[in-house]
Amino acid sequence: MRKKRRWEEYESAWERFNSISSEEARSLSVRQLIPWPTASGHFPDTLDEENIRNFFVTGASGCPGSPRDTFREQRNRWHPDRLRSQRLAQLRKDVDAETERAITVITQILNGLVCTEGR
Repeated sequence: MRKKRRWEEYESAWERFNSISSEEARSLSVRQLIPWPTASGHFPDTLDEENIRNFFVTGASGCPGSPRDTFREQRNRWHPDRLRSQRLAQLRKDVDAETERAITVITQILNGLVCTEGR
């Protein structure tokens, strides 16, 4: 039940992220704005790829449609170019190298899940 609630919090955080204005975002860092796929929802102190993978697998199991569809949707959300050049640019936020790396790793995890689920 806890993991399902965390997934719902994660989805709600994405809704907030997608609707926040640049004025509201001004006082927040990029790391505070992005809804991270972690147990806490915060930027990970260490990038534990297995925990991130499990977060998506567990979350996808409770979503309508196939897990692969959920992984694709998440991959589109996390695509570095889309995230950086569209949403973060709208909010006038620059991405530091460590945050960029985390976004890339998450996208790679999702690419792997899409490929694995397709077999």
